[in-house]
Amino acid sequence: MDTEIPGMITSAVSRTAIVCADNELLRFTPSDGQSCETYMAPYISQAGGYLIDPASIETCQYCTLSTTDQFLEGAFGLEYSHAYVSVSIIHTLCLADLPVGETLVLAGCTLLST
Repeated sequence: MDTEIPGMITSAVSRTAIVCADNELLRFTPSDGQSCETYMAPYISQAGGYLIDPASIETCQYCTLSTTDQFLEGAFGLEYSHAYVSVSIIHTLCLADLPVGETLVLAGCTLLST
């Protein structure tokens, strides 16, 4: 049963863009007159996140997360690709306990036990 809650959380909040508040942005100056994008591209490709103004050559403003998937995986080890397995387990358990003649609605599909 330890897959129920993580599956529901992942299904509910995955694939959502994160917008950092101003006080959450990291600010720094790129080296050697490079643009923020050029300076940060190798790091962002590995760690994720996003730049407010990628073309800036004066001050970079970087948000460490760009999607909720990054947060869920980094903080809790939850991956969106596993969400539907967890939800399927929950649905299967519900169907196994469905009394004969009852109707159950799961993810927009109405199921009738006979």
